[in-house]
Amino acid sequence: MTWLDLLTVVLFVLVAFIEAKRGAVPAAVDLLVGGVGLALAKRLAPTVSPGSEGTAFLLLFIGLVVVTGLASWLVDTYTKWEIGPYDSTVAGVLGAVTGLILAHGAFHAAVVAGGGLAATARSSMLAVEVYDLRTLHAIGDMFRNLGGGKSITESVREREQK
Repeated sequence: MTWLDLLTVVLFVLVAFIEAKRGAVPAAVDLLVGGVGLALAKRLAPTVSPGSEGTAFLLLFIGLVVVTGLASWLVDTYTKWEIGPYDSTVAGVLGAVTGLILAHGAFHAAVVAGGGLAATARSSMLAVEVYDLRTLHAIGDMFRNLGGGKSITESVREREQK
């Protein structure tokens, strides 16, 4: 188990807990801005600083976290929207996904930094799940098939047979 594995677990649990307390609307804003911001940071880092992509990505990623926090704080402060009795449950799920996105950003920062950090990321137990986005794709499949399609146990059986 590497420090990236531990960071992933902490982000997954902590962000889910915090978002469950804040509500679904700020959690949705965090997820949206965080996902778009991470994609932009990954795309812009090589063009901003071709020689040191790791540093550029890390600075853009930190900026993303600050902007995401500010955006969700503004939405929460000025709207106070709530989606009803399932608000905290939905917020917790959205927060867990946001935590995985943040963990993916940490893995990406380690990989583009190279050297020992890249080796740590490759030797991580959760690299396939988090950095290769397997868990996020599985969560997306689950939501896409909500109310229809294969159950989780059927999907697991199919993967085990491959």
